[in-house]
Amino acid sequence: MLSEKEFVAIEMVKCEEALYEKFETVGAKVEGVLVSIGKGSITDKVTKRAKDIIRYQVSRPGTGQLVTFIGTAQLADMLTPADKGRAVIVVFTGKRSTNNGEMKLFDVFKSKGKAPIEDNGFDQITDDDIPF
Repeated sequence: MLSEKEFVAIEMVKCEEALYEKFETVGAKVEGVLVSIGKGSITDKVTKRAKDIIRYQVSRPGTGQLVTFIGTAQLADMLTPADKGRAVIVVFTGKRSTNNGEMKLFDVFKSKGKAPIEDNGFDQITDDDIPF
């Protein structure tokens, strides 16, 4: 445990709220280090019921600004917990019609190696946690 003197000596920075990317425009992209993959829920617009989702969070290079976006089945296949710590670029390329409506499509690029990051405390996600 830190003493009061040690605590006061720590340099503090203001935490900024994470930006949220909805990927509504073709070509919209998020790039940075994948720092977390977490579980969440949203309200389905049609059924008005809570729906389990996967939430990705990327730290932008240089600024460290966090950007959050919701996963799709395609993203869940391309970005897994094993990719946490990799530099990634996620680019929205369009939509495709499915039996359940439209699905957003992405190009995903990731580094071969990982950047050093600290664990953020999110639980690990397994295939059983993915709702699609």
